[in-house]
Amino acid sequence: MVSESKHMQGFTLIEMLIVIVLLSLISTAIYEVYMGQKKAHLINEEVAAMQQNLRAAMYYLEDDIKKAGLDPSGNANAGILVADVSTLQFTLDNTGAVGDGLDNDKNNVVDDAQEWYNGSTNDASENITYLLYDSGADGDMDLGRRVGAGANQPVSDNIDVFDIVYLDNTGAVLGPPPLTAAMMDNVSAFQITLVARSDRPDPDYTDTQSYFNQQGMLVLAPPNDRFRRLSITTTIRGRNLGL
Repeated sequence: MVSESKHMQGFTLIEMLIVIVLLSLISTAIYEVYMGQKKAHLINEEVAAMQQNLRAAMYYLEDDIKKAGLDPSGNANAGILVADVSTLQFTLDNTGAVGDGLDNDKNNVVDDAQEWYNGSTNDASENITYLLYDSGADGDMDLGRRVGAGANQPVSDNIDVFDIVYLDNTGAVLGPPPLTAAMMDNVSAFQITLVARSDRPDPDYTDTQSYFNQQGMLVLAPPNDRFRRLSITTTIRGRNLGL
């Protein structure tokens, strides 16, 4: 008679070791897949944040620059005040004085619907400056917007490059910056190049890329650091400039 105990034998030591090794390999593979997905998710978050920063910056820049030099009455002397590589300051006349009993727009009609301007650029909202500055005192630069004599307000965080090329109405480059008063009178368009940087470094990445503006000029040498970057460049035409 065959002993019942022969049919009730458990795993041998070798079989147990094989199972342990297989479980370890499977666990390692699952962990690597998880970490890979987590890293890809973090990278996608950083890229999305940079894209959002660039879109926000271009939205404000385009909206304001198109109004630069707005001077319906011809009496406000609106235009560009500072035209440097990374600083742009300009004025416009878009604040009126309806209800003051005066003919501010000089069209021989007092307080008509057209008096959304008043022939001057003295109102705070009519003097706008864009520049790079460290908004959080955290060591990285941000794109800022200043209205009148107010404080700089952040438009987009982590902007390494805010590069401006100034063009006349023929498309010729004016400069080099900072432009003289005579050159600023001839500005018709702006080539804006922005380079955004990720908020967090990536220990597995090194940025060895060079960044250029539309003229092919180097605006940022290879940083050789662990941050990812995105760049955007566009041409914005001033509707009221270079006329």
